[in-house]
Amino acid sequence: MQQLLAVIDHGEAAQRVVRVAARWARQCGAQLAVFLPVALTTPKGLELGPGLLASVEHTREMEAMDWLQSFLEQHQVAAAQHAAASRHWVRAIQHEVERMQPDLVFIAPGVAPKAGCWKQLMRQLARPTYIVHQDGEPKNFRVALSCLPDDAPHRLLNDALLGWGQRLARLWQGDLWVSSALPSPLEMAPMVGETYAASYVEASMQDALRQGLEELLQRHGVPVQRLMTGIGSIEAVLVQQQAQQAVDCLLVGTVARSALSAFLVGNSAEVLEKRLPCDLLLLHPQDLEDD
Repeated sequence: MQQLLAVIDHGEAAQRVVRVAARWARQCGAQLAVFLPVALTTPKGLELGPGLLASVEHTREMEAMDWLQSFLEQHQVAAAQHAAASRHWVRAIQHEVERMQPDLVFIAPGVAPKAGCWKQLMRQLARPTYIVHQDGEPKNFRVALSCLPDDAPHRLLNDALLGWGQRLARLWQGDLWVSSALPSPLEMAPMVGETYAASYVEASMQDALRQGLEELLQRHGVPVQRLMTGIGSIEAVLVQQQAQQAVDCLLVGTVARSALSAFLVGNSAEVLEKRLPCDLLLLHPQDLEDD
């Protein structure tokens, strides 16, 4: 990794995000940049003309840059810095990410001006994204894999997630674990027609899926003893495994899901971000084409 980007606001989480991102930059020997997006709001029913809007944006950006410079000096963090004022908070971050093309984006929950903005950003941000919950060095990593390798987007994500997990475990001299959720009869019923039939084929299908996962780990040189599986939804399985064996960072893929793939790693990232206390590293299929 050569370029890291920390996205912050004026809140308390800014210190944690910058500390974590600076620690990663030192560990990787990477350049760090810090971006402060400022959401512009106007009273309901009031429309600003182009000239006045540009003046307000300029004023807010200058104020934000002064605050950001003082903030980084106070915390003794050397980083490139940029601020932008916009009525479109998500678009401002997307533009900065497209401009910089960072290898990893650091951000904390709660920075978005509205909940809808956070969900939109998590789905559309086209770079690997590190959601910061903790303030410390990550030593234990868990990769969440899809159990259906024949699904093209998840096959791509499985390979990328394992690759990232191995690199980060080496970078931080930590441990790597791999998790996946196998379907229960209720989740298999839409595929085979009824719960009874699903129950009949449950054991053989789960054995086949587990074998496929073990073969994937072997291709990546990961010991199969590092594989942990559970029955049910990916969210429930990962929450349970975190309670049994806590890790510092969970690597998860995020893609759109259909009803038949409800047990796959998909929009589950949005649920896991709220239910797990560990950091999350999100990968999207669109991040990986050029990697």
